[in-house]
Amino acid sequence: MYIVHREADQFRKQVRGHLQSEHVDEIQSWLDDQDLQWLQSKTGDSNKTSKHRSSKHAWVRDDEFVQFVASQFHSANAKETEWQFDLGQVEEVQYTKYSTGDYFSWHSDSYTTNDFPPSIRKLSMTLMLSDSSEYEGGDLEFQHVVNGEFHTQTVKLERGDILIFPSMVSHRVTEITSGNRNVLVAWAWGPPYK
Repeated sequence: MYIVHREADQFRKQVRGHLQSEHVDEIQSWLDDQDLQWLQSKTGDSNKTSKHRSSKHAWVRDDEFVQFVASQFHSANAKETEWQFDLGQVEEVQYTKYSTGDYFSWHSDSYTTNDFPPSIRKLSMTLMLSDSSEYEGGDLEFQHVVNGEFHTQTVKLERGDILIFPSMVSHRVTEITSGNRNVLVAWAWGPPYK
């Protein structure tokens, strides 16, 4: 894992890691063997298809795999990033498939439970399963306000890249113009910020 700096603000930092091709092959083969239930993606708790998101996803409910994802979060949350967030559980991993015409408009992953004590999503992760030659469009973009103006940053991900970033940061996946883009996404939770 290494830090991808975006200005001096800790909330504009991203941490990038990379899995070797053979490890991605193993993950993909393992996913292909799972009996996954594919759903039309939506946003929030709504049962309606969202105009803000078009894709299909399935939940990967495997404790060992979730532990692997948790280790990526804990590695990224080290002192060097200046995050050092108080993290607890990791949500089940979402396997998302984008096909031609699919997208996910501007959003943040930040979400707080109504439980007591409450819990909040603090870090988000994307693990790219597709090679960039397999699709066009589908850029991962981040949006920040600097001196009252919106600035957009495009992050190019290659197969095996892992990107971890604060969940409150606004981001999107632009429309897929051709091909298929497959990713694993996950979130690390913790108590409210102090």
